[in-house]
Amino acid sequence: MTICLGPESLTNPVILRQLPHKDFVTTLDVLCEQFLKSAQRSRRVVAVCLNILATIPNKQDNTKSSSVDDILGVEDVLAITDAERTALQQHLQTLHTSTWSRMQQHISTMLDARSEIHSQLQIDELKQVWDHCMDFVSVAGRIYNTKGMLLLHTLLRQARDSLEYLHKSQLLMLQNLLHEELWKPALVPSALQNELTHLQENPRTAALLVRTSTTDVISAHPRLLIGSQSFCVTHSMLEFVKMLLHYLLYARSFQGLGPEVMHRILELFRTFNTSSRSLVLNAGAVSQGFLKRISARHIALVTQCLSAAMSLVTVAQTSLVLYLPSKQHPVLMQLSQGMIELFADHRSQLFEKFPEIIKSVAEKSCSNLEVV
Repeated sequence: MTICLGPESLTNPVILRQLPHKDFVTTLDVLCEQFLKSAQRSRRVVAVCLNILATIPNKQDNTKSSSVDDILGVEDVLAITDAERTALQQHLQTLHTSTWSRMQQHISTMLDARSEIHSQLQIDELKQVWDHCMDFVSVAGRIYNTKGMLLLHTLLRQARDSLEYLHKSQLLMLQNLLHEELWKPALVPSALQNELTHLQENPRTAALLVRTSTTDVISAHPRLLIGSQSFCVTHSMLEFVKMLLHYLLYARSFQGLGPEVMHRILELFRTFNTSSRSLVLNAGAVSQGFLKRISARHIALVTQCLSAAMSLVTVAQTSLVLYLPSKQHPVLMQLSQGMIELFADHRSQLFEKFPEIIKSVAEKSCSNLEVV
């Protein structure tokens, strides 16, 4: 490794930050390979030393030994007590495991130097770093017979930072999409529909990445299918589904991140509910100039989006259960049910608007009638 980059490069944060992602992964790969070779050598050395210790005889009582040696004229031989043997064995193991700690510390320092860069990586690039380190931890952990908790904590922290960076950008994007929404029906790209269907059929194998193409426009669907139901939805709702898939990909890609993903997804649902309520139910879209008035068509479309969101809560819940510890399952169920109730309450309030709209239309029509 020092031949490739020089002894200072691997500990120089500036140089590490300047490395392109591909070069950093290659560097990490080579370093882990060298560390594993060192770990195997260390294990062999410890085994040899323990075998040597096993051949050293136990030291007898000092007084008795001295008198016997004096009488027989025998030179002192190497011998140790049981306590000394145990202490030497422990010392060897401590030296052996200390190399494991130093390896973890070294890689963690490298990762920390690039923490800001890694927080903004695409998920597949961050997964490369994660997988390389996890493979190293798995093999080295068997050699040292202990988990690499230090390195695992560093990896989880970087995955959490990446999730938080994504979450902030997704919330902002969702709010902008909703504020610019014209509340018109949107066609559902076939790639998005297929991925959502796959997620419902088998959440463990769904790709969770939607790659659209020109053929999607031709094969687009007029309604979004979720389970046995279909919904007429807006463009912002379609983007919401893509965001949801992205969050679930984080939960599956980074073990231990499930609880954080759960709370971010629920916040995304709350943001959709709050913003759509403000824009349509409270006529915010009119005051902001995006719509001239809130019509029955707009309200009907929003109720469809809310119904779709309620179904998506169940889809998300089914997937998240796979990535949460069992003690978190009741929390997920409770929070999901609370979110469904929020959407249901919002939808009920929208339904109450229909009589007002019908009354307004009727009054306007009556005012235009001529007296016969």
